[in-house]
Amino acid sequence: MIKIMVIDDQKIFLDYIAIVLKDTFDSKVDISTYGDSVLAMNTFEEIDPDIVITDIYMPKVDGFKLITHFKSHKKIPIIALSSATVGSDNTNNTLAMAKAVGSDYAISKSDLAFKLPEVVLDIIQNME
Repeated sequence: MIKIMVIDDQKIFLDYIAIVLKDTFDSKVDISTYGDSVLAMNTFEEIDPDIVITDIYMPKVDGFKLITHFKSHKKIPIIALSSATVGSDNTNNTLAMAKAVGSDYAISKSDLAFKLPEVVLDIIQNME
């Protein structure tokens, strides 16, 4: 079973991502969701996920810091998400910055339904 840690301060996105992943991968994934980035950071080693999916702009600890923290503890695939003014240069810049700090993939939240399952499948296939 693939353990996936999902971090987003907006519950609607946490729920949506969990539904998309469960609908696509069913019993192949174990999903842990976190609405609090500090809690996610503090439980990362205990959970020991295989994949991390994180929002970028969150209170307390942002996604850039989470990516850096997680990568310093484990070689792990990380998918960064952003909805910073969807479709604008802000989103593209945010996602490019996420990749610059260590994210392996970067997806606009407006593309989640189509791109997230494809990216997670790619990661899973590369793990096997």
